[in-house]
Amino acid sequence: MEFVVGTEEYMFIAVTETTGELTNTLELLGAAASYSIYEDDRPLTTPNSVVDGMVVQGIEGDTFKCKVAPLSSWTKGRYALYLKITNIPGFAEKPRFGPFIFNVIQ
Repeated sequence: MEFVVGTEEYMFIAVTETTGELTNTLELLGAAASYSIYEDDRPLTTPNSVVDGMVVQGIEGDTFKCKVAPLSSWTKGRYALYLKITNIPGFAEKPRFGPFIFNVIQ
């Protein structure tokens, strides 16, 4: 995927539950989800993030809608998005998925 600086695009991330603990994807509707975006190949720490803890714009079934809006301060190159799901009803786990790699072009 490629995104151009100054545009607003969405990355849709489908999560597949393989452990059998969730009976259906409707259980994800009660969850809270956020995401962070980091410059690729840099440590996953807040100083290296270009987006940190952004709330997902929507959850439909097992698909999470994450807005990617590269600002002029973003440099051209590869980025990695990580999705974190919390507050899944009845579950203590807080899974983090990623990296979902994309490029920013000028």
